[in-house]
Amino acid sequence: MEETPEYLATCVAMGTASDGQRNALAGICRDYALVVAKSAVKRRLLPPCDVDDIAQLATVKALASASKWKMERGSWKTFVGVIARTAILDQRRMYAKDAALKADLGSMIDETEIEE
Repeated sequence: MEETPEYLATCVAMGTASDGQRNALAGICRDYALVVAKSAVKRRLLPPCDVDDIAQLATVKALASASKWKMERGSWKTFVGVIARTAILDQRRMYAKDAALKADLGSMIDETEIEE
């Protein structure tokens, strides 16, 4: 009998999953998170260099928060997809903050050169 992602997630959430089951669920999470991240690259929402980082982060977060997943609200893939999309948005916010900081620092440097 093949164990579904939902069954594996339930085992992880209950703390009854074997190492093999936990590893199988981690692989499923990573595969789906990679699909979501690669889709974001195609839509130019994420640079290609961040795909693996997003997949890893989404996998770790999904496994750590397995107890929050409720089958009535959606499939395990949906749960992982939401986590992956949130990680992508967080990454975009970080890039925006970095760009704003660089712009601020650049204007501070320009002002300093003018005052001298």
